[in-house]
Amino acid sequence: MTAAVPTVTSDHEAMVRMALDDFVGRGLRQVGYAGASQNPLAAYSRIRGDAFARFCAEREIACYRHDVEPGKEN
Repeated sequence: MTAAVPTVTSDHEAMVRMALDDFVGRGLRQVGYAGASQNPLAAYSRIRGDAFARFCAEREIACYRHDVEPGKEN
């Protein structure tokens, strides 16, 4: 029998959905996301950025995305 290790995780898609719902509720029709999806240590950023783009498309609002590249001035 293996003992379970307690963990806490984040629901990245829920975070993005809540943020976009708030932005749309405030009347914003153009929004942006800046992340580090190219960084292998920041997988959460790719998940959030992809969800951001998908949820923006569903809501038919303009989506601007900027991905910071490691080791490069952005």
